[in-house]
Parts: sequence; structure tokens; C-alpha cells
Amino acid sequence: MPIARRNTRFRPYPESTVKPSEFKFLTKISIGSPPVESYAIADTGSEVVWVQCMPCDNCERNGYSSHLFNPLKSCTYKELSCRSRPCQGLRDDLRLCDRVNSTMKPKRCDYVYAYADLSYTISVLSSETFTFASAESHGRSVSLRFPKSIVGCVHTTNGSFDSHAAGLVGLGRGPLSLITQLGDQINHKFSYCLLPATSNTTSKLRFGDQAVLTGNGVVSTPIFSEPEDPSYYLKLEAVSIGKMKIVNSHFTPAGKGNIVCDSGTPLIYLKTDFYNQVEAAVRDVISLKAIKDPDPESKIKLFYDTRSFDRYPEIKTVFHFTGASVTLKTVNTFLGDEKITCLAMAATEGDTFFGNLAQINFQVEYDDLASNQVSFVPADCTKYLI
Repeated sequence: MPIARRNTRFRPYPESTVKPSEFKFLTKISIGSPPVESYAIADTGSEVVWVQCMPCDNCERNGYSSHLFNPLKSCTYKELSCRSRPCQGLRDDLRLCDRVNSTMKPKRCDYVYAYADLSYTISVLSSETFTFASAESHGRSVSLRFPKSIVGCVHTTNGSFDSHAAGLVGLGRGPLSLITQLGDQINHKFSYCLLPATSNTTSKLRFGDQAVLTGNGVVSTPIFSEPEDPSYYLKLEAVSIGKMKIVNSHFTPAGKGNIVCDSGTPLIYLKTDFYNQVEAAVRDVISLKAIKDPDPESKIKLFYDTRSFDRYPEIKTVFHFTGASVTLKTVNTFLGDEKITCLAMAATEGDTFFGNLAQINFQVEYDDLASNQVSFVPADCTKYLI
């Protein structure tokens, strides 16, 4: 399948490599002077960029000790104070500054950032240089430097971060996300193409006009925002399983979304009653007896014995967003091995997510300014290198 992308000839835009790892997707980042190259989790649901720094608590236990950034070896690294504008841009509940002494000598901007799975980091907000590669029209690759970019230098972590990652790149809508920081330099646009977990190649994270999707098959849906939430909210109207269309009964008023398009969350999460209807429809289509949940603590609830399949289940699954119907394949909706296969969806009474498994082998473009929409087009992401 051809890759749908607009040709940009004259202006170089940054780009980065993307690869799968532990149900996350890692993107290559280069930080500091001289640049130190590593991989970090690409997360559209987060609003900050951070790297594991020396010294670091819990790093050996969490497997991070082999890729720590040493700020003392960078001539462009600078800790920011509590009075700095970037620090003041953080939400009050994140900053650890001592406000009682805020009129005295400025303290460094320490902050805590927590995630939906209860993982958290404690960081020093800092200024540093980001360096990206750029593919120009003549095939030359040049380095693009972005000095005085804002990054969290993490000295304490707790939780389930990818042990192969040196940090996290927040691609959300907050003031300190990578997208907001690059801003007008990338026209507030980016796109990615997520690879299957079994892939041994890499794909691309693109920025600017080279990220724009065009051509047949591109569908677009509006982005909705929530106060003080960096996530990209979409409106999910229904889900079709085979010939059955299940309407999402969870009403949201005009101007509000009801599901987050999130590259940092693996599964699809739906409200419990809606999920139950979707699961029932899947059971009807497969028409084989499900097996007992092998892990009572698992969020996934529908399991099958893989050996009972004549062939892997292929169920036409369509997510109907406002203005855009996205047809998923087996790689997006099922997980499994030679013994067990499960539906890659879960029920929740909290926030709902269109996770990264659902986005595999799609080009996904975010345009957060001009059109304020997310666009999808099916693609072979192993070929998203041109």
C-alpha cells in the first residue's frame, strides 16, 4: 500500500526513528552538547519531555542504569529556577517549589509528574539543546538544533516504565510538550506510523508539513480539549463488530470528546457497559467457547485457546469517530501466542483510550492548530521510511 504523504521540497523539518518495545513505542532523541543519543517513550498523552539523569534513585532496580544522561558533560545544560517562566507554566499541583521562600534566592524547579498507571517521576526542570535529523528533498540528512528546549532531568522514578527507554517524549498539548515547544517551527503538526511488536525494522516520527497525510483513504476527526489535560480527545460514536453496530450511549455535550487517542497506552479502554456489548458481539462472531481468565488480575477479560482456531480470527471491527470510520485488523484487536489469544480491549469506569495497538499499521497525523483534527490512513509501517 502506498504511503500517503505530502512532498515538502524547500524547508527541512525534524524527524525521528520509532520502534516497538514492551507494548510501548520508543523514539530516538538526542539531548545535550555534544548530543547524547538514546530512545524514549513516545507518548501523546503526556505534556513533558524527560530523561533519566545522573544521579538516579531506583535506576539499577528498574534497569535504567545503562543509559543515564550526565548533565555535567553537557555545556548547554541549565537548571531552571522556581521563578522561571517554564516552571511557572507547570500546574500548581506538579511543582515542588517552596512558595514561602519564593521572594528569596530562587530555588531550582523540582516537580513531580504522575501517570494513569500510578507511575511517577521526580525531576528538575531544565534547559537543554535538542538535536534532530532532517531528510531534505535531495536526500541529504542535516542536523537541526533546538537550543534552550525544556526537559525534565529525572533523578527519581517509581513504576512501570520501559526498561529500554532513557526517558519519555511528551507529544501532548501542554505548554511544555515537544509539540508545543517546537510550535510554529513544525506548524504544530506531527505524524507517526506504529509497527507491529514482532517487527525488526524501524519507522518514522515526522514533524511539520512532511507529516501531512493526503491521498485516498485518509479520514479525519476533530480534536476536543479538556481543561488542564494534554490529551487528544476524540468523539467515538459507535463500534461495529461484523455486521453489528453498537452505539456508544455515553453522551457527551457539544464540544466534548469521550475517548483519548493515546500512543502511550497499549489497550483500547471502553466504559464498562459499552465494553460488555462489544465483547458479547465478539463472542457471537467467533462462536467458540472462551477459556477461563489465566490471570485474575488482568484487565483483559476475553481469552481463547489459540489451538482451537482453524485460523486466527478475522473480525471486521470499525471504530466510528465523528466524521471518520477506522477499520481495524486482527493485529489491532487481538493479542496472542501459540497457546492463548485475547481481545486487546478492557473495561473501565475511568478515562477511555484508543491505545497504540489499535493504531498499528496506520499513519496517524495530529494537526493541533490549522485543522484541529487527527487523521488516519491504513499503511504498511515497515515501509514508512521514504
